[in-house]
Amino acid sequence: MSYGDFTEFKGQPATIRWFDNLSGEGMVRLADDSCLYLHYSAIEGAGRDVWVSFPHDKDIPCEVEIIDDDTFRQVLRLRCAHTIIEKREK
Repeated sequence: MSYGDFTEFKGQPATIRWFDNLSGEGMVRLADDSCLYLHYSAIEGAGRDVWVSFPHDKDIPCEVEIIDDDTFRQVLRLRCAHTIIEKREK
């Protein structure tokens, strides 16, 4: 189960600069060199019983959709071919 619905996904190219598996937070860089906040819940495949992570490489290619709210711009949804998905043990 993913937290987000990816059926109508219309992403733009980006790269994952870093992602901390422990905190579930990271940063994504867009083609214009701006950086956006990434939360675990925005990643395709993430869920309560699923653990997602990425290889330890820098600059992992991905696609993102962005949300602009009153506070700041951030990643709404992220799709990455390099996502590592593991079931959580209960």
